[in-house]
Amino acid sequence: MNEHAWQALADRPEIRLVFGQPPPKFQDRFIVASNRVRLDYENLLPSKDKFIAAWEQRGKALPYIVVQSHPNTWKTEAQFEEFKGAVRFLKEKGCRFMTVSEYIEMIEAQKRR
Repeated sequence: MNEHAWQALADRPEIRLVFGQPPPKFQDRFIVASNRVRLDYENLLPSKDKFIAAWEQRGKALPYIVVQSHPNTWKTEAQFEEFKGAVRFLKEKGCRFMTVSEYIEMIEAQKRR
């Protein structure tokens, strides 16, 4: 991402959340969701065990985590089971799941208080 790409995003008011760190000029414009915990590894395939290890090492101490996956790369039922295992793990830990829109609403509500 360069300055022109960030400007193009900033010019679209419906884009309110980004996953990368914007330059200082745009930091007040976006909500930044940067606490990624990887789920996909080799060839963009999910690995429940690697995800759990990353969550235990870093994720559980964060106020929220961002999880991204690429189901279009899954070719077997076992790969879907890896994803489901990671989701079950998070549910067992009491994690709350939100869409990007729900997260934006929560953050904006907190700012208004």
